[in-house]
Amino acid sequence: MALSQGGANYANRRYIQGQDKYTAGALDDLASQIQTVADQTGANPAGIVAAPTQPAAITVTAAGGFGTVAVSDPNAADGTQYLLEYDTTPNFLSPIEVDLGIAQSWHGYLLGLTLYFRVAAYFPTSGLSAFAYFGPVNNPTAVTF
Repeated sequence: MALSQGGANYANRRYIQGQDKYTAGALDDLASQIQTVADQTGANPAGIVAAPTQPAAITVTAAGGFGTVAVSDPNAADGTQYLLEYDTTPNFLSPIEVDLGIAQSWHGYLLGLTLYFRVAAYFPTSGLSAFAYFGPVNNPTAVTF
């Protein structure tokens, strides 16, 4: 469906206009309003929303068997949420996922574990951004708790 402020070009538009001008007008109005909201929010009317930018960095601290992860994302768009992953291997073959929602920190008891951490940003209707790793992307830093 092609949308514009002046109406829409949807399947069977001419047929619907010939059958019922009120329904055709209502469909045009609805399509125009969808496009207006999409333009104002940066959304795609097809429902595809681009992922937010990658978080700038994460920090991980260990103390007394507890771990604290802090996400640094100074230019985060409103509504940005975060997915934290940690694993015993640097290639994240079987990560544990922690959905942080809009929180930018997490605290957990991890005594005796050596783990690698990464975090990605997302919107509720988007995919994930690229991951930010604790340490370099090609060689994440392990943390022992």
